[in-house]
Amino acid sequence: MRAMIDALQANGGSGRPGYVYAWLTDNGLRRPQKAPEGIDPERHYEREVRFARQELADGGLIVSKDHIWVLTAQSEGGLTSAEARRIIRENRLRRDSDLARPEVEIATSPLPIARTRELVERPTTGPRPTLWESMIVRVEGPASTYVFQFQGSDLWKVGFASDLDERLSTINRHVPVEVVGRRWVKVLSRYWPSQEWAYAMEQELLKRLAVNRTMFERVQCPQDLLEAAWNQAEAAIEELSTHDPAAPNLLPEVSPRDLP
Repeated sequence: MRAMIDALQANGGSGRPGYVYAWLTDNGLRRPQKAPEGIDPERHYEREVRFARQELADGGLIVSKDHIWVLTAQSEGGLTSAEARRIIRENRLRRDSDLARPEVEIATSPLPIARTRELVERPTTGPRPTLWESMIVRVEGPASTYVFQFQGSDLWKVGFASDLDERLSTINRHVPVEVVGRRWVKVLSRYWPSQEWAYAMEQELLKRLAVNRTMFERVQCPQDLLEAAWNQAEAAIEELSTHDPAAPNLLPEVSPRDLP
């Protein structure tokens, strides 16, 4: 993050991503590291830089205009390691708070929340047959890596999603709850400012639980083994997301999972 500020200041306060990638490399500020298996090293390096840019943008030090990164007045004087840690800490606290806040409140509904939930979950007639077509558009943005547990079992589903509640609801629609009396429940989640990092942690976790995988993104193992693999995968991706070569311990000392 500090090096990115220096790169843009050296170019008059703005620059395209390609300029920043090259400037960091030319000035020996590209931290040497091995890219995760299956990921091109150059693409991995560029992801790191973009991840740092996102932290700076969320902290109000950088804005993007027509695919150009531009420093704001808040970046004057550069950035210290302590300030970078503070920005990351505040960003994570704000993101965790946003993730916990319901996106849609039912305050305007004339029905009690319990009655509203009952209407949503009641049997449906299904859609009427009709001709249709659709186009799927992937929108880049924040997402969370998650682990769902099938209640009362040692079966876990690993994945990532922009909206955890919606993903959980969608998955449970295909579970015959009235027969088995159980459903998927959320047990672990970690917020990331981009879907790429959420996916990276998903893959890291699945890799560490490879011998326990069953079908699709599901694994079957004791909970203590799952939690140990989760902590290791989270630490590995956090290490990858440390952007400042001059401050390898840039991440805050307290993990978001330890916060109230």
